[in-house]
Amino acid sequence: MVTQCPGYFLVGSCDNGHRWAKELYCGREWCEVCGAEWSAAHKRRFARWVGKAIQIKSLGYFVFTIPEELRAKYRTKKALGGLGHQVQEILRSYGYYRGLRRWHFFGDKSAKYHPHLNCLVDGQSGGFLSPRVLAAIKLEYAGLVYGIPVKDLGEAHPIDVKYRYRRSPGKMVHTFKYVTRATFLDYHWDPDMALELHGFRNQLWWGSKLWNGEPAWSLDDLEGLAREDIGELDARAVESLESGNCPSCGLPITWSKPVIIAVLEALEKRSLGAGYWELETVRPPPADLPAEVRQRLYCLELIHRVEVRQAVARAEARAKTEAEAEAEYLVQLTLGGSQ
Repeated sequence: MVTQCPGYFLVGSCDNGHRWAKELYCGREWCEVCGAEWSAAHKRRFARWVGKAIQIKSLGYFVFTIPEELRAKYRTKKALGGLGHQVQEILRSYGYYRGLRRWHFFGDKSAKYHPHLNCLVDGQSGGFLSPRVLAAIKLEYAGLVYGIPVKDLGEAHPIDVKYRYRRSPGKMVHTFKYVTRATFLDYHWDPDMALELHGFRNQLWWGSKLWNGEPAWSLDDLEGLAREDIGELDARAVESLESGNCPSCGLPITWSKPVIIAVLEALEKRSLGAGYWELETVRPPPADLPAEVRQRLYCLELIHRVEVRQAVARAEARAKTEAEAEAEYLVQLTLGGSQ
């Protein structure tokens, strides 16, 4: 029997005793839970990029499509990863020194394999891109996918590269949500490709030393529908936990082994969104114990608390049932005596 996501969760803690929980999701795009719009898995993909997104004042958005007759060449992780890196280097050569990229495997209206690469870049000149530069980028990309020198390209080698830009935080957030969504929504659309994509890193960024600047805007700047789009997601906390660091103090998080999800459902907690939770404070085990042992003891303490609460709930329910039965008996006794 297949367990629906999330069947388990992890307990995490830092050396300062801050406690967190992380629900476990398979992350497969065709999972009915993980592949849903703005699912926990979708929110996590969004949160991984949000720290970089807020450093971009004007967002440039490229979409590089592979011509249908050439898609058979790009049905392996190696081919997709290689092309993605080559496109990244093309953009870098035109001054886009930092950016993010992610493949969509299917379009919105078809179940046919339709890979296209989304590249989000720090837009130049307010995001404007001249037709001349866009044409030059198209030529270089066409040379890559057709595998021929740029000088030999002609009308027999059509290529599709789209570009647009965003300046408002709301529109940038919408674009990041759109790009990080799942598109491979049904395993049966392409079972061979589904198997091939196992372990494929599909969300990458470049310009590693260029993402340490000050934010150009904040999620707190969002208003109206854009604010509603984010909902209760604490993107900063989720991004920190996705990186393995404590949102409260920045120290590394040590995670437990998987615990059945029913335990989490019975715990006192505060939602951070995306399947992450801040747990109640529990007196930490002795600091001189190994981290793995401390985590194990903490999990046992949580499970014990759940068991106590469940026992109390059962006792209260039993007492209520007995009280109701006794009250009913007294009513019947009274009615019988009055006849």
